[in-house]
Amino acid sequence: MTSEFDPEKIRLARDWKLLKQLGGEAFCFTGKHSETRARMETMVEILGGAVHKTVGATTTYLVIPNETVTRSSKMQAATRNGTQVITEAELCSKIFPSLDELLNIN
Repeated sequence: MTSEFDPEKIRLARDWKLLKQLGGEAFCFTGKHSETRARMETMVEILGGAVHKTVGATTTYLVIPNETVTRSSKMQAATRNGTQVITEAELCSKIFPSLDELLNIN
């Protein structure tokens, strides 16, 4: 079974310009996600984003599995550094355009 995080599907969609690019944005992951961390990191990299293993001053987003507040050291570092915390679902909405966007409907 393949998922929306399948690297080959991501590359194909990127080449068809169906996905939003992540250039200039840096992501760090914490917690247990619906996909392996390696798959999610690969997806970010394919789309031009950077992956950080730890949250630092240049980390744009800390991606958490869901809206449950975590007390991880990465969450604490995100708070200190002003890094935006987003859920896995919010990451997907940043990447995968809405139907209106695909059809260029305003």
